[in-house]
Amino acid sequence: LGEVVAPGKYNLEKGINLLDAVILAGGPTNSAKLSQVRILKRWQDKSGMMKFNLEKYLYDSEPSPPILFPGDTIYVPRKKEVGSFIFSRILLPVFTSASIYFIVSMLR
Repeated sequence: LGEVVAPGKYNLEKGINLLDAVILAGGPTNSAKLSQVRILKRWQDKSGMMKFNLEKYLYDSEPSPPILFPGDTIYVPRKKEVGSFIFSRILLPVFTSASIYFIVSMLR
């Protein structure tokens, strides 16, 4: 799931690791935050989450990517981009306030 070229459900070979699975899904997109990849694991009656820094592995070749098992779900999150942060946290509230002020002043 997330920032891979072809997200979806894949039947993986036994013993495949996280990096191989991301490559199988077309590789990460330019927006992928590889330092925060998550593996959601399901066991018989419980579930858990594991984080893996795939970016560190790609630079340092360690630690080795974890082996995946049936039922595991990989989530590659999106980077928070400065432009979207500025728009959503600063510009959008300013534009919304200005629009409301303009409408109210026109109604008076």
